[in-house]
Amino acid sequence: MGRNPGPGHRGWLHRGSTGRRAVRCWRDGRGQRRTRRYRSRRGHRLAGCRQQGHKAPDSAAKDGGTPDAGACAGGKNCDDGEPCTKDGCDPDKGCTHEPADGSCDDGDACTEKDACDGGKCAGTKLTCDDGDVCTDDACDAKTGCTTKNNTAECDDGDACTGKDVCGEGKCAGTSIQCDDGNSCTDDSCLPASGCTVTNNNDVCDDGDACTKDDSCGVGLCAGATISCDDGDVCTDDACDAKTGCTTKHNDADCDDSSACTEKDTCAVGICVGVTITCDDKDVCTDDACDPNTGCTTTHNSAPCDDSSKCTEKDVCAVGLCAGATITCDDTDVCTDDGCDPKTGCTTQHNSAP
Repeated sequence: MGRNPGPGHRGWLHRGSTGRRAVRCWRDGRGQRRTRRYRSRRGHRLAGCRQQGHKAPDSAAKDGGTPDAGACAGGKNCDDGEPCTKDGCDPDKGCTHEPADGSCDDGDACTEKDACDGGKCAGTKLTCDDGDVCTDDACDAKTGCTTKNNTAECDDGDACTGKDVCGEGKCAGTSIQCDDGNSCTDDSCLPASGCTVTNNNDVCDDGDACTKDDSCGVGLCAGATISCDDGDVCTDDACDAKTGCTTKHNDADCDDSSACTEKDTCAVGICVGVTITCDDKDVCTDDACDPNTGCTTTHNSAPCDDSSKCTEKDVCAVGLCAGATITCDDTDVCTDDGCDPKTGCTTQHNSAP
């Protein structure tokens, strides 16, 4: 189980019963302790001159060596519980912990790909972002990633909704209003692009009382202009978009279509004229007026005065006033009898036999 390490050295070599642990210790010619460590077949590093359950063989002393476990005496336990160190024991220094390589587990559920680095086990921080804006993502060192629903503002990717907000882990919005208030367009919504507008040719109302037969065209409602002309020259006609046709009296010149009037003018919406005079001052005619032709004259047989003192019983005939000639004969042969239209009968003496 033990052997001299070589010529000129005093010491011993101890190998465990399993054949996996070996340490060689000795004192040189000056009495200084020397130690050489070996690795086991499984690659474990060993330190110290005495392993638990084993003693330096007497042959070491007999061969001139001085067995000495030093700081590693008594089977010292140097395991630091760190998976990233190779634990051993140096008789001079005691426990040793050299950095080791390889994979490990740092005990943190929030890391991944744990590996040894500089004697410590550490991993890459785990990404817990689930890409969902409606969840608050975090990490618990014991359980790993955690997700909690929120009420944050979001975008549901639907152009037909607005005021998008998270609820129960989902993003949703309120349907937007695409009605443009124009009866001449058909309004709808496409999730990819939003509101759409298409012109129609429906019957409509343009809100103008001065139009009729309103209909849509190129997105606009329009109608034909109504006629407010009442055919009365004595009114000014117009149209109010809210109330429709309006009429206002005027005092314009006009024609009442009567030949029996003149100087026709409008008054309170009526055309009236001044009645013309058809009297021809002839007592032998009856004067009148026909609205279509104007003044008319009709002969009569009315009594009249022909302004002659030489007639009597004057009467009208065919438009003339005439009377029967009076008799001025005074039955006196010594007088010449005559008649003056202005004075009547005249008498003038004569010298008749």
